[in-house]
Amino acid sequence: IRWHTIGKIDMTDFEKIIFIADKIESRTRPTKMIESIKPKLEYKNGLDMALLECYKGTIKSLVDRNLKICADTIEIYNDLLKRYE
Repeated sequence: IRWHTIGKIDMTDFEKIIFIADKIESRTRPTKMIESIKPKLEYKNGLDMALLECYKGTIKSLVDRNLKICADTIEIYNDLLKRYE
């Protein structure tokens, strides 16, 4: 639960599930973001693809609203991108 909002590099599958569940919770998250994440779960590396999509959406949302981006978020995104794309 400690990592459910920002995450970390090398999360366990359980930590990824908790993180993703927080990002696709329909009462507090935009439908567009949820719809971009859920299909990724069907891929071979579904948790990782969904995780990468979560970070893409989070970073885009922060940029669109002119908000600061946590350095950890950028570091995690870059690590995932390097691994999975």
